Amino acid sequence: MSVARKGAKRQGSLTAPFGFSEDGPIGDPPTMVREASAFLSESDDHRHAARRVRDEIAALPGQEKAVALLSQFARVRAPVLSS
Repeated sequence: MSVARKGAKRQGSLTAPFGFSEDGPIGDPPTMVREASAFLSESDDHRHAARRVRDEIAALPGQEKAVALLSQFARVRAPVLSS
């Protein structure tokens, strides 16, 4: 059983608005995604968590760093520790 399904089962009220039954999703998937997105965007906790994830991703090194690490790995053929 997926984590999402366990959470929906545990919280009960999440199963109906998003069109889920014990057998899986019911209804139109685009509509379900739209409704779930609206629900999540209205929640302060979810909005703050999304901002933290966005900021963490923005702080990651760019493609240049990935290329440099891959090039170094190709040369040494051993794990490369990022500096």
